[in-house]
Amino acid sequence: MNEELSNVFRVQRTVFEMLRDRGFKVREEDLTMDFATFKDHHAGNPQVRDALTIETHMENDPEDNIRVIFDNSEKRLTVKMAETAVKNNISTGTRRCIMIGRQAISPAVEQFAEKVNLTSDTRLDLFCEEELIVNITKHVLVPLHIRLTDEQKKELFKRYRIDINNATALPRLLKKDPVRRYYGFEKGDVIKIVRSSETAGRYISYRIVV
Repeated sequence: MNEELSNVFRVQRTVFEMLRDRGFKVREEDLTMDFATFKDHHAGNPQVRDALTIETHMENDPEDNIRVIFDNSEKRLTVKMAETAVKNNISTGTRRCIMIGRQAISPAVEQFAEKVNLTSDTRLDLFCEEELIVNITKHVLVPLHIRLTDEQKKELFKRYRIDINNATALPRLLKKDPVRRYYGFEKGDVIKIVRSSETAGRYISYRIVV
């Protein structure tokens, strides 16, 4: 139980960091909480994940809000569970939802999320706990990813004479890319990638999310 609780703590910490990195408001005490404090709050609670639901909003837009749900079931997330989460979002006026399952996400649930993201005003992101035990963006080999603003995107396309309606000249960042999923980059976003180079100091490239 102690190892499982430790893993849940690490997942929650990554989620708080992910929300902060996406631009959502996160309290400093949530980002800096240690395992001892987490254990004091949740040790002995078999339904610990049910107590970890997070609700917050963008730092610069209180109406752009999000709910994070930690599923407590030992089974995979189902389409019905995802449907319920989306309905709850719609009924409460919540724009975004992240669902975190204990098992790998099934293709059926992934397809449901894709449909939601294409056809509704609610955005649904899916993760399994194993993907979030470690924050992938902290790995030394993962370069800095920065989403360009609309204005920066226009300037980039103008500089390199790229048709804004046909950006195939840019390398692609696939939807399955783990860093794209962490940041929640969406189709059409242009991402500035900054790599450290021993010879050039910094190497900058750009990719478009497809």
